[in-house]
Amino acid sequence: MSAGYFEGKKYVFIGEMHRIRYRLNIPFKNSEQECEKLNAGQFETKETCVYMTTWHEHGKCNIPDNPEYAVRWTQDGYLPPNYTHYDYSFKPDNVIYYCWDVLGTYMFRNKILPYEMIPFRKKLYLPEPVFSEEVKNILIVASGSGDWNVLKNRSDDDIMVDAFVEMARRFSIFVFEKFTGG
Repeated sequence: MSAGYFEGKKYVFIGEMHRIRYRLNIPFKNSEQECEKLNAGQFETKETCVYMTTWHEHGKCNIPDNPEYAVRWTQDGYLPPNYTHYDYSFKPDNVIYYCWDVLGTYMFRNKILPYEMIPFRKKLYLPEPVFSEEVKNILIVASGSGDWNVLKNRSDDDIMVDAFVEMARRFSIFVFEKFTGG
């Protein structure tokens, strides 16, 4: 259990900080006191405290489903806007999802679920790419489509490889070698 402070409010994190610490822009410190209070059933109201956990650890969050308590289940991985793996509407009424970027909000918007951006998140931006004048290698990573995957056809990878080969033909700076794998 960890606690941090932002704009006069306490944030109590329930779970393993290593899942999201790198995404947060305020320090969280281990707190035995907060752990003892939660174990004793002593909860703070939403005016002074927000309880956080990750989506993958929300089973550890024992905050009552009561509108006087603020609970946030925090994104701890990337999700596509049309993600269908889990029914995120099955949650306590006092839970709002915390997202760490705009892309993460799209799934909740599409499913009409309550969400907010983490107010003290680190804004991580993709770096500007700097390309070498001479391309030496191109690695094509296939996603392993097969009969077990209903979302992707095994021919999708063939189409992608063909597209790379066609680009190599159009731009003479590319040299492709054919590899046989093992």
